Amino acid sequence: MTFQSWPSWAAAEAGLAADLPAPDISTLGQAYQVAERRLAGRTRPDGSAYLGHLLEVVEILVRVAGAVEPETLAAGLLHDLVAQSGCTPDGALSVAFGGRVALADRYSQVQRLHTLPGVAGQRVAYAATLAELPGLLTRWPEFAELYRDWAATFAYLAADAVDTLPDADLLAGAVHQGQVDKSGVPYVRHVRAVAALVAERGGTEHQQMAGLLHDCVEDTATTLADLTDLGVPAPVVTLVDALTRRPGERHTEYVLRVAAVPEAVLIKRADIAHNTSPARVAELDDATRARLADKYAHALELLDQASPSR
Repeated sequence: MTFQSWPSWAAAEAGLAADLPAPDISTLGQAYQVAERRLAGRTRPDGSAYLGHLLEVVEILVRVAGAVEPETLAAGLLHDLVAQSGCTPDGALSVAFGGRVALADRYSQVQRLHTLPGVAGQRVAYAATLAELPGLLTRWPEFAELYRDWAATFAYLAADAVDTLPDADLLAGAVHQGQVDKSGVPYVRHVRAVAALVAERGGTEHQQMAGLLHDCVEDTATTLADLTDLGVPAPVVTLVDALTRRPGERHTEYVLRVAAVPEAVLIKRADIAHNTSPARVAELDDATRARLADKYAHALELLDQASPSR
């Protein structure tokens, strides 16, 4: 589960309206303005805006911990400012800095663990978070389910290598979490469907793994180097590379490049088959349906010409 539905203070205000009275929201708005003055323009290691992290912390506190006390939520907005400026909060705000804010802060940092630079750093963050949790979750059990699901989502980071179908499925689920397709369906369903079609059509385990991962470089923060560092087998990385459309690459050039890699053709055909399946197409508007029909028909024509037997 990811928390990123409050990208701005205006969105947060609207989201908080159901849980907090207007005066408390106004107080939090003042705290946000303080944070904004100090942290505007700063980014996190994954390149996202630092202020977005603070709003994520508040959303986690409200949605997971049920926190509605303005002191706790203000602490969520100001916790990093205090740490970096050396100022000391007074009174109730000081008391609010503690376990719940720490747990919300950590979850905001690791909820998109795959976007942190470098697999080695991701593994360290995963292990360190697991090591710190038991004591905190004993005192604040309302976070237990959230972190249990998180640990399962990123469990591939505890493996020596992502070299099996189940591990590849975990990786696909992690990197595509929060993404939806053009009809609003979780995107991971598409890559899992492609892998299933590859299996039905006689594809090897490596081809099935590539089916699961075929969009991860093109559509997420994952890189080919990340896949290698995770221990994804080299033949699978090669297939993912072939199936990844390069920036600025024309569609015809892309399909012909896929056709030049025999093992990738089966995966691309499965990708097109799922993209044009009646159930998936039915969710699209007429204009999108017609545009994609032309695109995929052209792709199949190119594949038939370049690799008629595959």
